[in-house]
Amino acid sequence: MPVLTADSSLFLKFFISGNPGLTLLFCCDFSFVKDKDEITMALLSLGINQEYFITSGENDNTKKQQLWSCPIFGCDFRSVKLNNFKIHLLKHFDYRPFKCKLKKDNTNCKWAFFSRKQLQRHIDDVHKERKYTCDQCMKRFSSKSSLTGHLARHDKTVLYQCLVENCGGLFNTMALYNSHLKQHIELPAPFKCEHPGCDRRFYRVSSLQSHRRAHVNDPEDLICKVCHKQFRAPCRLKEHYSSVHDNIRKFKCTYEGCKWTFSANSKLTRHIQNTHLNIRKFECLVPDCGKTYLRSEHLQEHVRTHSENKPKFTCPYQDCLISFNCKSSLYAHLKHFHPSDKSTELLD
Repeated sequence: MPVLTADSSLFLKFFISGNPGLTLLFCCDFSFVKDKDEITMALLSLGINQEYFITSGENDNTKKQQLWSCPIFGCDFRSVKLNNFKIHLLKHFDYRPFKCKLKKDNTNCKWAFFSRKQLQRHIDDVHKERKYTCDQCMKRFSSKSSLTGHLARHDKTVLYQCLVENCGGLFNTMALYNSHLKQHIELPAPFKCEHPGCDRRFYRVSSLQSHRRAHVNDPEDLICKVCHKQFRAPCRLKEHYSSVHDNIRKFKCTYEGCKWTFSANSKLTRHIQNTHLNIRKFECLVPDCGKTYLRSEHLQEHVRTHSENKPKFTCPYQDCLISFNCKSSLYAHLKHFHPSDKSTELLD
């Protein structure tokens, strides 16, 4: 974990002025906040002394206000709220001081978060009983507010669809759509992974933060010891053991006459949506098409068929070599005509 000081090349020195509610202690060239909350202490443990970065801006009433500006090169984050600024700094280093101390399935929970609010949301969603059920997709929630927020998502309409060749991304807002389009520009992404030997770059800080977690774990610890398949996160490896090798399926479909069981609640939810409710919420926005699909990846494959240069997915068996426009069609072909345990592994 990097240790930074006020003289680090990543930071610019500044002074605090006119910020109500903060008591400052001055020592040499540094100023410190007297009331060290948990997030402040976390920043200090990184070597980031309590020297904030403040600029002036204008609000809607054209009055000057203080803005906390991120000093990381290439990041233009600014906030009028000091707490949001401190949490943002923690995200740059993927440092999560709020650790969950509860257990799930007799195993210590390893999740950690940037703020206490995020930790509490995790406890509500994961460790509390889920007694509120969505009547549209049967997904369950631990609080009524979570269910209300989820129901609002059902009302959202996909307004923007990326028609760049071999893409097909779907977005609810223009902001997300514009952010996505940057990936198709030849300019290099501004946020580069600093891990030795890694040259990945990203257009968003959040994407870089997600990528950093892949470097935290030893790659050897993310390989299944039975089949040697590799995973990106410990939770995926654990789910793999339960569903594939231990065959633990504790989530049962409650629909009358249905005997399907699943290793994860997410798989049960998808089964109910696809099989019993037939929710086809992903619609192709290409003019004169209007096809709908159960899953977003199926829609993305379909959108590629509208491209002039249609991708070809060819059966890997030498005596077959049939080609398909969609990977899902090739997968169905392998399952039906080449039903061996290793046939679908050839797609990886």
